[in-house]
Amino acid sequence: MLDGRQELWLGQTRWMAVRDPTNIRRSFDGALFEYRDDTYILRAFAARPVAIYPGLFDDTTSTAEFFRGAYLRAKQPSGLPATIDVYLLGREQDSVTYARGTGREDRWTAGGRLAGKMATLDYVIEGANQFGTFNQLGTFSQAEISAWGFYGQISKRFDNVALAPRLGLRTHYASGD
Repeated sequence: MLDGRQELWLGQTRWMAVRDPTNIRRSFDGALFEYRDDTYILRAFAARPVAIYPGLFDDTTSTAEFFRGAYLRAKQPSGLPATIDVYLLGREQDSVTYARGTGREDRWTAGGRLAGKMATLDYVIEGANQFGTFNQLGTFSQAEISAWGFYGQISKRFDNVALAPRLGLRTHYASGD
């Protein structure tokens, strides 16, 4: 039996994290399917946030938001010296406010990550694409959601030096929408 706070770890992606500084803690009611062997880890989930009330045993599941997705990690598949992650995450909200107005949103993020080592070099490459729809309240207009991002990092370890320093280069770009 599990009790206390649980966290759903979906890999080392740059776009989602369980680190405290980047997130507001929320509770969810949902379901998780997990498959695991020596090479693959697959997690598929569907959840709705919990509306927290000040009394005892009075919290309810919110129907205004729905979070679902799948995350697959392959550790050195077919002997490749890399870890490959692919994911598809969806978030549906009944009411969200942006500069263009307030409305209903159904947003998906599809992405992948490649990370590995070559001799003393470490590398990470990740890309993600967001797509979906935004329906502004009070209108019949539907706007398409389209955004993408890229992250890349290469670094070199100096293992034979005191304190084992690391020298690296990072790049990160995200479009807006």
